[in-house]
Amino acid sequence: MGMTPWYTRLFSTSDFGQSSVMLFFIQIISVTAALRYDLALLNAKTDAIAARLVRLSTFLIIGVCSVALAAIVLAVAVWPTPTVEMANIFLVPVGILLISLFTLLNYWFTRQNSFSLMAGARVFQTAVGAVAPLIMHPFGYGVAALVVGAVLARSAGLLIYLIAIKRLPRLFKEMGRGSRAPNKQVMTKFVSFPLFSAPQVLVNTAAMAVAPVIMTMLGDQDLGGQMWAADRIMLSGMAIFGVSYGQVLLGQLKGASAPHQVKGPVLANHISLLKFGPAMIVLAGLVLFLFAQELLGQKWNRAGEIAFLLIFPAVAQLLSSPLSVIVGLLGKNKENLFFHLFALIARAVPFAILCAVNVDLAIPVYAAITVLTYGIYLVYLLKLASIGWDEYFAATRIYWLRFALFAIASFIVTFLAMNLLEV
Repeated sequence: MGMTPWYTRLFSTSDFGQSSVMLFFIQIISVTAALRYDLALLNAKTDAIAARLVRLSTFLIIGVCSVALAAIVLAVAVWPTPTVEMANIFLVPVGILLISLFTLLNYWFTRQNSFSLMAGARVFQTAVGAVAPLIMHPFGYGVAALVVGAVLARSAGLLIYLIAIKRLPRLFKEMGRGSRAPNKQVMTKFVSFPLFSAPQVLVNTAAMAVAPVIMTMLGDQDLGGQMWAADRIMLSGMAIFGVSYGQVLLGQLKGASAPHQVKGPVLANHISLLKFGPAMIVLAGLVLFLFAQELLGQKWNRAGEIAFLLIFPAVAQLLSSPLSVIVGLLGKNKENLFFHLFALIARAVPFAILCAVNVDLAIPVYAAITVLTYGIYLVYLLKLASIGWDEYFAATRIYWLRFALFAIASFIVTFLAMNLLEV
């Protein structure tokens, strides 16, 4: 995220729009390439069973990448007017392979409590992913540089894992002798992961990145790139707050399995988040609105306008996302999946139609529907935690009032600043 101002000055808005489409497919396929059997490593009772899951996941990943490569080759072969730029799509199966394998080994080292190694791998891949586009740009790479940078930022740590080969013989040894249970038996034992976890993570990943992709494919590539930048900055801030508060809440709810056990921690966590989180998002959105060209470059003025429209969707998502950890604790995974699928369709379908018909109207409508869907989701989560409306507003009204006053004052200051800047 910190490199975004440099990237926006080096690469065109259409480069970002086109790369967002490729990265969308890489992300949604890579998170489910192993059918989430990689996640089952953490639940395996023995290393032998875990090693069997590694082997099974590796076969699935290679199979998915092979199918993706074959489909791309066929598409290029039958395409009526192939171009040189079409070569970029061959990065898709490579990206899927690298990210999926890194994720798989990451779960293995999590199981082995190799947290220092994992931290080093993540620092390394973040640095490599940030520098790669800067190195590739002077050689004339645009879309490819952005895609390679994003892929390496999520997979370059694989090199660290392979260099730390002294930690892998245990895995290879277990894979060699491992559990003698056939693949079918292992797949059946952990069937809940492909049935529930895979669709859940697929829907969540798609929801996070679908808007810029639709805009690029159906609306305007340049505007799609502008939306990518605004979406990245606003949602990245939301994710930092949301993930941290969600992890804290999960730790507080350890061992909870009934609504009355989650009620107090959920309300306390929500109040703590409400104190600062929404205000920080409003501030970030308004700063980007005022100074988009100074921060991102002269051609990125629309990114500021889009960030302004995404302020309240980001706030709504922030307030609901940490509380979603109670869904698994209370055994509501199926209902949660259906809700997220409905919310994704409710946002994506009208947005896609408007992108093809009226691009200027598409983003405001998308923002309004996003606020509505995440607002409904927050109501559902509060009800799931047995928190009534009277109790909720009695505990939070002062913080909602503070946020409303801060937001109003911020919008007034922004309006005055706009007039001063114009003068």
